[in-house]
Parts: sequence; structure tokens; C-alpha cells
Amino acid sequence: MAHILIIDDKVDITNLVADILADDGHITTEAHTIAQAEGKLKIGNYDVIIVDIWLDDGNKMDGIGFLRVIRKNYPQIPIIMISGHATAETAALAMKIGAYDFMEKPFKSDKISFIVRKALGVREANDNYTKHSDNNIKNIIVGKNTLINNVREQCIKISKGNSRVIINGAFGTGKRLVAKTIHNLSLRQNGLSRFVEYHPYNKTEQQIQNDIQGNNNNLNIFELSQHGTLVFYDIHKFSLKNQEIILEKLQNNIFKTKKQEIEMDLRIICTTSLKQIDFDNLLKFGQFNEDLFNRISINKIFLPELKDMLEDFQLFINHFFRIISKNMITRIPIINQETISLMLSYNWPGNMIELFNLLRGFIIDSINNNIENISVYYLPRKILEFHKISSNEEENLYLLSQKAYREAKKAFEQQYIATQLKKFNGSISKTAKFIGLERTALHRKIKDLKILVKK
Repeated sequence: MAHILIIDDKVDITNLVADILADDGHITTEAHTIAQAEGKLKIGNYDVIIVDIWLDDGNKMDGIGFLRVIRKNYPQIPIIMISGHATAETAALAMKIGAYDFMEKPFKSDKISFIVRKALGVREANDNYTKHSDNNIKNIIVGKNTLINNVREQCIKISKGNSRVIINGAFGTGKRLVAKTIHNLSLRQNGLSRFVEYHPYNKTEQQIQNDIQGNNNNLNIFELSQHGTLVFYDIHKFSLKNQEIILEKLQNNIFKTKKQEIEMDLRIICTTSLKQIDFDNLLKFGQFNEDLFNRISINKIFLPELKDMLEDFQLFINHFFRIISKNMITRIPIINQETISLMLSYNWPGNMIELFNLLRGFIIDSINNNIENISVYYLPRKILEFHKISSNEEENLYLLSQKAYREAKKAFEQQYIATQLKKFNGSISKTAKFIGLERTALHRKIKDLKILVKK
């Protein structure tokens, strides 16, 4: 059972639709003027709204105008437009503005029931997603550290509105994941709205300009994104001329189709891999339009690098292993502690993408070589060389084969404990917990091995 608001200036029409929906077990409320409808919307909680396109109550606004108002103030409610003599262009306009569907008079009861049932399915999906969004995001943007918690909180907060956002992060930090998460957490993820991604890569300035403005053969990217989310990747790579065109679109808040101008209803998300100081220099020297920057950076999200979140390193490994092996009939290999230690000391310039690709390689190696444990032998040369360790097997990877057992064991312990201390910024308690030693035992090791603790 759902609560449906029916808006038409003709009483016989609202009565007819109400009777059909009542037979389906729904509760209906009728309104015959825009003023009545506005009053009903303020006090009621509706699952679907039905509006006549040619609603005429002497007001300056018709049904199409009121559709815009409802979409803006109640974006989560599906709207069905009805009319007895609408042109194809008018019906198309209603759909572009955000109507869920369109019905022509005279009505067939089974068609009304069918369309309302579909609209209710969209509303239920919206409500369920919103209800569980906080739990979903923890399974998407993984991590327990403060930096990643802040990113999650920003995503949830930003998704509740329609304001623009710029996502700043180095290569591989998850800019697309965050943009997609904001879209999915918002009311723009209802299946009617698109998530449009625009990359400037390998495109000339003229090609980008055509995509922004549209041409005789193609829709512009704003029209493609209507009611959804438009993501501009690497916004700093757009020319000043194309920046000005985007700025004009945002200032006027309209885009042009072949036949008319349409008010924009979409969220703009921009990304950049530039560090803040580098972006500031672009603004300082006039290489990026300052007015455009102010309009796209109402919200700013800074994504942390992997090297700054090493306390969650094992969590990331487990998460990626689950994703990679999801559709593979294989056991997840075990990465031994020596290998983990070297991985933790690496600087990860490719961030999460680099870690993901490495782990995928581990799984392939485990399948091809029928192994269960990943040793340092399977680490790529760049990680070994980062530690000034040769990958030459004759030197046994650590160059420890030239040393006696006790000396080699001591050298490894020194390197291992120093690495863990660096990972946890010199915190004795966090390091002890991670490596499985009591704090007093770790203090003794540090003293015996003469390890310098830096904080």
C-alpha cells in the first residue's frame, strides 16, 4: 500500500485515477490547484506523484513548471505526468526534466496500475539504498584509520545535497571510487539518473569543446548527464577556453538542445591529481580560471596516499584478495611476514592500484606455481631495489647467505622491527600489538638490537 498524490485541475480525472489506485489498495490524496498541491506536499509523505502537464489553475505556472519545483524539492519521489493532448516534444521535455513516466488520456486502468507499480519499485530501491548507505560505504571505501574515516564522512555528508565537489588525490588513490560513491549514496542513483564520466585524454581542444557544447550529431555531455552526475577527470588539463565554456554553463545553469534551452539538474564532480600547492600556482599565474575553481570547489575532498595509511595495510590486502578471487576457483595465498615487512617499507607511488595489481600477480603466481605462501622471491624488483636488496637468487635476496645464522637473524630482526616502528610512527604499543609481542619484550628487543626509535 502506497500514498499517492494526484494533481489535476479536472475533478473527474482525479476521481477516476483515485478509484483505480484504490482498487489496487493504495491511499490517494487529490489536489486541483498548484496551491493545494504545495500545501499537500508540505504536510504529507507521498510515494508517487501524478501531475497533469496542462495543469491550469490561473497560476502563471503550468504542470511542466510545477514538475521542476517538485524535482527540486522532492527529488526522491517518482513523478508521473499525464495529458490528453500533449505533443511528443512536450512529453520528451517532461522526461528530460525528470518525470519518471508519461501517460496519455483516456486512461486504461491496467496501464495506470502497471506504471505506478514500477514507480513504487524505484522509490523502494531509493529508500532501501539510503537506509543502508552508511553500512554500504564501509564495504566500498575500506579502512579504519582517521584519514579514510574522514573521506567516508565527507562522502555521506556531500551526497545528501547537490553541491559541487572537487576530489584531489594522487594517481591510484581512488578518485573514481569516491565520485561513484557520492553518486550512489545520493538520490541521483535511482536508475533513471546517469553517472557520466568525461576524460580529456587523447582529445584535441576542439573535440573537448564539441563534447561540452554538442554538435549536430551528438548530445552535449550536460544533456547526457541531466538528473545525474557528471564527472570531469583531471580538470586542470582543460584549456582556458574550454574552462570558460564550462563556467558559462554553470553560471547560466542551462544547456541548449537542438530545439530549446533546458535548466540543468545535475551534480558536477571534478578531479585532479595535482597537489594543492601546484593547483594554487595554476590559479596564481592565471593558468586556471579562478571563477570556475570557486564554483567547482564548494566541497573539497583530499584523498590520502597508501603510504600514510599503513596501519590498515593488512585490511587492504584482505579486501583486494576477496575482490580478485571472487570469480576464481582458488585459495587465497598467504603472504609471509618477511614479505609484508618489505611491502610496508615501500613508498607505493601507484597507491591502491599498484597494491591491487601486485596482489593479483601473487594470485596468478600461486596458481601457476602451485604455492600457498608468498615469499620475498615473488616481490617485483622495484620493491627489492627500494630497499637496496638484490633480487639475484645467488645473494639470497637479502644478501644474508654470507652471514652466520645468528648474525643473519639479528640483521633481519633489526630491519623488521625498524620497519614496523616506522610504519606506526614510533608507537611502541601499536608496533607491539601488530607483531605480537608484549610491550616490555619489544622494549628489550629495541635496546638489545640498538634500534633508534624516531617519532
